[in-house]
Amino acid sequence: MALPPVELYAPEECVELSRFGVGPFPSGEPVLCPPAIPASGYGGTLFPPFEMEGGYGGYIYGINPYGGMGAFSRVPIQVDEGYGGSEYGLSSYGGVSMPPPPFPAVDDGYGGVSYGYACYGVCRLEAPYVSSAVSLDGTQIEIFFSEEMDKGNSALLDTSSYTISQVLGAAPATPTLVEYGVEGTVGVSSIILTHTGTTIGGIYEITVVGPTDMTGDAIESSGRNTANLLTKGDVPTYTVTPDSDNSLLLEFSGDLVEETTFPGIDSSSSYDVSSSYPVSITIDDVTHPYSSDPSKIQLEISGMTETEYSCNVSPASAISYDGSYLPDQATTFTGVELGTGTSSVSDGALYLSNSFASYGWGFEDISGRIGSSRSFRIDFSFDVLQTTFNPPLFDAVVGALHFNDGGAQFSLY
Repeated sequence: MALPPVELYAPEECVELSRFGVGPFPSGEPVLCPPAIPASGYGGTLFPPFEMEGGYGGYIYGINPYGGMGAFSRVPIQVDEGYGGSEYGLSSYGGVSMPPPPFPAVDDGYGGVSYGYACYGVCRLEAPYVSSAVSLDGTQIEIFFSEEMDKGNSALLDTSSYTISQVLGAAPATPTLVEYGVEGTVGVSSIILTHTGTTIGGIYEITVVGPTDMTGDAIESSGRNTANLLTKGDVPTYTVTPDSDNSLLLEFSGDLVEETTFPGIDSSSSYDVSSSYPVSITIDDVTHPYSSDPSKIQLEISGMTETEYSCNVSPASAISYDGSYLPDQATTFTGVELGTGTSSVSDGALYLSNSFASYGWGFEDISGRIGSSRSFRIDFSFDVLQTTFNPPLFDAVVGALHFNDGGAQFSLY
């Protein structure tokens, strides 16, 4: 095939001669137009009807990669299956052979597991876990799960599946009963755990091991089977009955912690028996638990007669100070003077005076009732009506109250 000669043309003539157009060009200046081969595209390769072999690189468009690596048939290859000779969806492309349809029927989703209970192929996304726990009262805790749990699994109502651990300021508590909580579609999403009693304001950790969800998967055990919570507490009630001429039996509505856990229950100073009779009762000994029952205390006494008595259990105070004497004169706690200043007592109140220095008193427990693993309450009052500041204070701290249980400290300013 002869090629047309290379000539200079006016721009409008070149555009007309070019099959695809190569303008625009600077107006009025001659340009060099590439030779146009009839029925060909860029680079001089023919389009159908084919007068020579191929597209770019000499191969027909769509049958081989541009630039070519070998001849291909111009007739499309006909296959009965997907890529690599396998049906679409039955194996990876180019992959392993699978049996032809129809496939055996299953009652569930892909992999034989119901939709929503497992991912395709039976692999779970995550196991059930404890989502939270809340103290309902002093003897019940509700534990919530991330999904419905199987009521047919005996571990769900087994008290040994649940552990109540003390974290901070808490007395021991033991599960005694498990009941269903919030009912779901087919299972329950919570349970009610009854226990021997928690400390008001105490921090506990709940651990669950054993219960399963509706597909039989056990609750996760890698740290997500626990929950921490602040608990409520119930004030116990009690009755007092003379069980002999020289003993009293105290029966409480709940179990009491032993002396080793919270000092005071074995101390005779924790009990008081009074009456209008001029002879006072003396408490000689305290037995707890009595007859192996932690809800009972026996007081051995002397001086009891036939009259009406009042029995008072507690106070359980560790430090009691009313301001009527200097703190370092106390016998139930240790008063320590801190800083530089002076103190005096007048009209039943403690007065502090200092000059440009921090000054105050420290009250140290000697009863053993304040500890880093216990909860306690502090009540205090200040009367600043007679307080004077010279020179006047501006944007300054006028007082600080520090609380320290031996493990942690917080301050009020």
